Amino acid sequence: MFAQPIVPRRTFCQTVSPVLRREMSEKNTNCEPGSDVKGPPYDFISQKLTPTTMLIFAHIFAGALLGLGFWHLTNERRAVILCIIGSIIPDLIDKPLGLIFPSALGSGRTVFHTLVIVLIVLLCVFILFQSKSWLLGGGLVSALLLHQLLDEMWTLPANWFWPFLGAFQGHMIQDYIGFYFWREITNPIEWLCMIGTVVILVKTYYYKESSVAMVG
Repeated sequence: MFAQPIVPRRTFCQTVSPVLRREMSEKNTNCEPGSDVKGPPYDFISQKLTPTTMLIFAHIFAGALLGLGFWHLTNERRAVILCIIGSIIPDLIDKPLGLIFPSALGSGRTVFHTLVIVLIVLLCVFILFQSKSWLLGGGLVSALLLHQLLDEMWTLPANWFWPFLGAFQGHMIQDYIGFYFWREITNPIEWLCMIGTVVILVKTYYYKESSVAMVG
């Protein structure tokens, strides 16, 4: 009998910064408090237009490139794997946590996207790694920090400097898994990053095999 009222997405609009709100206004996107969000899709995690979001294989490829540098510094090919792990572990942990506890954490850029976790991992490296392997462990820490920089976490200071600026901000978008899966398989840059990562891993394995053959 009565039309269903539109439920405003106040939680998103109220966490949008004034700068982003002006950008949304320029793109004919209404995000005033108490109004519904219309216009192009927005990433509720980074609160930026989705085309700028760093996707998973881009992170992995960046970690692999960083690993090549630490391999050269330490003469340890394990640096490549450690840097890849460090470059992807923030998403492997925070994204599921954001999906499981959306009301508590709010988004997929929370605990492992903070500078506090970088300091904690750095402390663990000094404790668990032997002095000769500190530089190798530094690759893991550097990859973790690189992930945060590529995600431009300074644009979400409450999360990056948590807990000093209050609670986590941001919200998971609807159908998060389906939305980003489609973006992964349709983004040509992601395919190039995946191929580049495979090349680096093959090079790492080939170096191992060739070294064993030369010793034999």
